Amino acid sequence: MPLILETNGLTKLYGGRAAVNQVSLHVKEGDIYGFIGKNGAGKTTFMRLVTGLARPDKGSMTLFGGQDFSRSRRRIGSMIEYPSLYPNMTARQNLEAHRLLLGIPEKGSVDEALKTVRLAETGNKKVKHFSLGMRQRLGIAQCLLGHPDFLILDEPINGLDPTGIKEIRDLLLTLNGEKGITILLSSHILGELAKIATCYGIINQGVLVDEFSKDELQTRCRRCLRIQVDDVKKAAQVLESILKTDQFDVLPDQTIRLFGYLEDSGMVNTTLVQNGVTVRTIAPAGQDLEGYFMQRMGGYGNA
Repeated sequence: MPLILETNGLTKLYGGRAAVNQVSLHVKEGDIYGFIGKNGAGKTTFMRLVTGLARPDKGSMTLFGGQDFSRSRRRIGSMIEYPSLYPNMTARQNLEAHRLLLGIPEKGSVDEALKTVRLAETGNKKVKHFSLGMRQRLGIAQCLLGHPDFLILDEPINGLDPTGIKEIRDLLLTLNGEKGITILLSSHILGELAKIATCYGIINQGVLVDEFSKDELQTRCRRCLRIQVDDVKKAAQVLESILKTDQFDVLPDQTIRLFGYLEDSGMVNTTLVQNGVTVRTIAPAGQDLEGYFMQRMGGYGNA
């Protein structure tokens, strides 16, 4: 798939401190990209750089394969931090005002956006009487007025109750699956993000510490026996010929991850040793998704 967004060493300094530090990130067409980090990690600043609300101090970026940002940013819908809404107006009036502000000629885009986010029946109800979930959906409706190919959403489910979270989740899946919109979104609610994201980027103290697909995440979190030996090649032969399994892989540090025999580590250890392999360590490994994310983000403090 072609890249919708690619950054190379993108950096933003505030008072000499790098809020975004050498970030090289890749969002492919069709992705729902989960952007994860603690408060103050640099998520919002990065999104502001991409949308043109802030200027980078270093690095480069391409959108839709080019650097004509005045053109390509018209293909982006974004909601950074909180949606800008007029509390004494209705949903329709808010969208109409936003349409005129953006210079969008199609009046029908308001009705289409309201229908998409399921706010078409709110009538004369003013936004100040909307639930937080309804306001978030209205903010997304604003993003949809220009028929974007790429949505950038900053914490769209933050503070919502379970019903509101499900409504936003279902909406994003519809926008991605039925309308083909690529989505970059940040969220602290890792369990919910894992239900919809197709790939992830983890940012910590302004640095992109990891970037991986949903399939890679499942593999990384899969329960296994982690085995360090003196001879990886011989150990692999023993696993295949004696234990009759190919359910293992070898990491770059020459550690074996065995995805079977989780309750039989003693037998695995004995089999390897009896066949001439010195086992340095053997221990269960793997964790749940939240545990993995928090470990990569530097622990649970200030999350």
